[in-house]
Amino acid sequence: MLIGGALTGCRERALTNFQASFLNQSTEDPLRGRTYQKLLLATLLILLSIANVACGGKLEGTYSNVAGNVMLELRSGGKAALTLNGESQNCGWKSDSKKVTVTCGGDSMDFGIHDDGSLTGPTMVGVMRKSKS
Repeated sequence: MLIGGALTGCRERALTNFQASFLNQSTEDPLRGRTYQKLLLATLLILLSIANVACGGKLEGTYSNVAGNVMLELRSGGKAALTLNGESQNCGWKSDSKKVTVTCGGDSMDFGIHDDGSLTGPTMVGVMRKSKS
């Protein structure tokens, strides 16, 4: 009898502890402590991402290499002009976060995008810097 009574008391205390912890969780203010910090951080990151897309990282403009024999003009709408040794071609372009792909007459060329805004093309082209927007 003593053993059964002890088990019953133990079960009641466990149930009471469970109920108390459940009630504390369900009535806890969600804008307190860690939850608030995570929400604030997520909001800040979203706003910075939107600002970066809206204000920075515009690739449109005219790029040329050091020798001056290659010029690439990236225009809005995915249009481009590539000039090699004085001969110009109308092309198209698209980009992702790491590269610009220029397509002229079915041939594609990839240009790596650097943090300083310069582009690196194939070996014959080398580094291209933006000369005007």
